[in-house]
Amino acid sequence: MAQSNEDLIRRGYEAFGAGDLETLSSLMADDVVHVVPGNNRFTGEHKGREACLTMYGELFAASGGAAPEEGVS
Repeated sequence: MAQSNEDLIRRGYEAFGAGDLETLSSLMADDVVHVVPGNNRFTGEHKGREACLTMYGELFAASGGAAPEEGVS
């Protein structure tokens, strides 16, 4: 049985929080696109697995591993 989107997202947040980019990568399609709204250094379209992982790595470093809903200044 395939995992629900909710389960995949939860696993992604857990992997991000643990700094586990390998697991996070395994959850993404090759052509993933992550759009970050707003006006900050992460804003824009991040296209492809490598671009998203680079952004997540920078976000992890900037937030000290805080989940995105906890905020990054």
